[in-house]
Amino acid sequence: MFCGSAKGELLPPYIVYKSKQLWNTWTEQGPKDARFNNSPSGWFDMNIFNDWFFTQILPILKKQEGPKVIIGDNLSSHISVDVLNACDKNNIRFVCLPPNSTHLTQPLDVAFFHPMKVAWRKILTEWKASVQGRREQVLQKSSFPVLLNRLIDILEPTREVNLVSGFRKCGIYPVDANPLLERLPTTVDKTALQDSFLQSLEAKRLEWTTNGTTRGRRRKLHITPGKSVTEELSTLLDDKENEELAQPSTSKIPCRRRASSESSYAESNDMSVHDSSDLGSLGDLENLEANTDTAAETCNENCNFKPIVKAIGQYVVFTYEEEIFPGKITKITKEGPYISSMKRSLKSWTWPKPVDEIQYNWQDILGCIEVPKKISTRREIYSVPELDQTWGF
Repeated sequence: MFCGSAKGELLPPYIVYKSKQLWNTWTEQGPKDARFNNSPSGWFDMNIFNDWFFTQILPILKKQEGPKVIIGDNLSSHISVDVLNACDKNNIRFVCLPPNSTHLTQPLDVAFFHPMKVAWRKILTEWKASVQGRREQVLQKSSFPVLLNRLIDILEPTREVNLVSGFRKCGIYPVDANPLLERLPTTVDKTALQDSFLQSLEAKRLEWTTNGTTRGRRRKLHITPGKSVTEELSTLLDDKENEELAQPSTSKIPCRRRASSESSYAESNDMSVHDSSDLGSLGDLENLEANTDTAAETCNENCNFKPIVKAIGQYVVFTYEEEIFPGKITKITKEGPYISSMKRSLKSWTWPKPVDEIQYNWQDILGCIEVPKKISTRREIYSVPELDQTWGF
């Protein structure tokens, strides 16, 4: 929570963590005189608001002569008997702003929070590029006070000007309704607004989930061992994908090999090395069509999966680079489903961290399965009975 005055003063921030316990490392190296609290929901409940009122703002207002005014939104947790009694005793007026109007009437929303968010995004971007940011998936609570302190320092040069401007544009101080009335919205085309909003959401979703590009799956190039390949030849081989150019599979379904455990030969196939050899050095493409005994075909002979249900949340078995994996459909597009894949852990399965999720084709899915059964809570180990039967576990 931030609180500022019409004079341009900013109170120390009050931080609420979403947790059941507060740890000392979450409070260290933060802004001067900042206070820290926690709640299971991470929101300001009535008890937390009472604590903020009596520890942060009331000691300051008690020292000032004459009537004082506190302006806030009409959140129910702001209204408590203790706060109202304290306001009455200390000549304080508590004013609640009209619902759904804070973007026009709340001084901090109008002129303070925008530059604050711009500065905060820059801080987060720099943190993600740091050694610690590259090592951690999300910002840890122990790192938050340090970054918040940096934010306060960045805001300090313009803090007074922005706060004074916010109160003036809201018509609160000096009291004048005209600045507020001038900013009231005019009639807009709701249909156009809705379409524009949906387009911006879709663009942002693509940016967050795929960095603006669709993640492709790598393809195994079926070439003579020891031969190299150029980009042109690689593309030509990839055009034969629909003809299932595959090496003969074994009698059993192979366990999935993650990127970290694949053989050096498989890794070498990711490299594009220039070679002046022509297509003949790779062998006749016609001969590569001879063997099409894929893992999917082998599984169809040995497994009895449920029919495919094209729905988010369905657990399925699918093929990836001629191997079989269980996973869960997380999203469906016209190009195909996104599946969050499990990985092998000896004779069992686990959900990898970070999540292994990419887009597949519907023909990659062999069928649906039951929800994987957790067999170890401590290590998050699961059993997939349909695949256990296939391997004979």
